Amino acid sequence: MGVIAYSAEVGAAIEGEPLDFKELRRKAALIADTGEPMRASAPPDIAEEFRTVLKAIDTSVSNLKSGANANDVLDPVYGERNRPAFDAVENYDCGGGDS
Repeated sequence: MGVIAYSAEVGAAIEGEPLDFKELRRKAALIADTGEPMRASAPPDIAEEFRTVLKAIDTSVSNLKSGANANDVLDPVYGERNRPAFDAVENYDCGGGDS
């Protein structure tokens, strides 16, 4: 859920919306705090993508600084290189559905 919220907020910059640096840093910290302990226990079929997403968010948030280029914040999340990992994590079925 945090990954989707972070992605959506960063994605607003594509539409010209200003980035809320403080809020993005807060969300990234929550994702890191939750995700880091899960690295070792991520399901094998999604583990690589999970690690890619955590690293991409860390890269994105590290580029949040005054005078930063929006692409430096957007590219780790929406760029061609990492987008498939985000899509895989966002669409992963953890088996907790209604079946």
